[in-house]
Amino acid sequence: AGVQSLMVTHWEVDSEVSAFITTTTIERYREEPGAGLANALRYAIDRTRERRGWDHPALWAPFSIIGDSPNRISYN
Repeated sequence: AGVQSLMVTHWEVDSEVSAFITTTTIERYREEPGAGLANALRYAIDRTRERRGWDHPALWAPFSIIGDSPNRISYN
């Protein structure tokens, strides 16, 4: 439907962790769009792993970015 990038998971994920990773990724991307979505996701995963009880890879490892095109993404 015209999207340039997708954040996907490779398996079912915890809703609370998913919400945290998604919002943290978008916030980071808005702060530094030139760094790209993949770097924003990496930042979000690092923040996730720092949280107590959220360091297990099953919680953060399934997330991926497909089509990291920072110059073509708009939130308007």
